[in-house]
Amino acid sequence: MAGLLDFNNCKIISSGVSSNTNGTLRSNGWNEAAVKYTPNGCTGLPKVSTTAVNMCFTSSSGLSLWCNSDTGAPVYCNAPSNNEWIMVGVAQVQSSCGTSPEFRVIQHPG
Repeated sequence: MAGLLDFNNCKIISSGVSSNTNGTLRSNGWNEAAVKYTPNGCTGLPKVSTTAVNMCFTSSSGLSLWCNSDTGAPVYCNAPSNNEWIMVGVAQVQSSCGTSPEFRVIQHPG
């Protein structure tokens, strides 16, 4: 890896729920959504106590895209100097689904 990351040009990739029809949750394969880092933390989510270093991301569209099955989904940000996508962490467990465009990411230790 070379260069700095653009934390406004990130993405989450998950096989999580993509639709809810009459209470039936469906996934149609891999889903990818544009997200960006929120340096001031997740202000719209309940506080959590954890020893993990976590970061807050929000959907670039402003839509609530997080659901329980997205836990562990990798989050990548772009390095503009070489257009390489670098994993920055994985989505953290949350108790809510579709209630906020924000979600927490456990930082990759590398």
